[in-house]
Amino acid sequence: MLYSKYGNNPIANNDINQFKYKMFSIIFQYGPTWEKRLDIQGKLRALTDDEIRLGSKAIYNHAFNPSTAPSTSSLSELPYINDQNTTNYKKSKLEGYGLLWELLDDSITSKFIDRFNICFKKFVAPEKPLLFVTEDEEEGE
Repeated sequence: MLYSKYGNNPIANNDINQFKYKMFSIIFQYGPTWEKRLDIQGKLRALTDDEIRLGSKAIYNHAFNPSTAPSTSSLSELPYINDQNTTNYKKSKLEGYGLLWELLDDSITSKFIDRFNICFKKFVAPEKPLLFVTEDEEEGE
């Protein structure tokens, strides 16, 4: 994809090593995030209808004399309590798909490829030779 976007563009550096360092630094800095976002988007696209409609769970516990101190960081129900209320939330199909619609992103790769823009020169007509005027030529006139 990088070649399909920048294949005909000359590199923006006179030194090939500097060009390589720019390329590798962009890959090092943004590549892992791009890869993780692609993975997340794949998982979002693979969700079933039941998973899309799942909601959160609220657990309210009350124990008068538990044999051990209850942990407040636990996300599971406690087996030794006197009173417990749980609320299970479920989204409507429309709400679930609306949330999924907001999370789906088809421009993850194009955003990553656009970061390489600084590595290449952009010209209107790159097939024509470029003419440069040096300081020596300017002084000779």
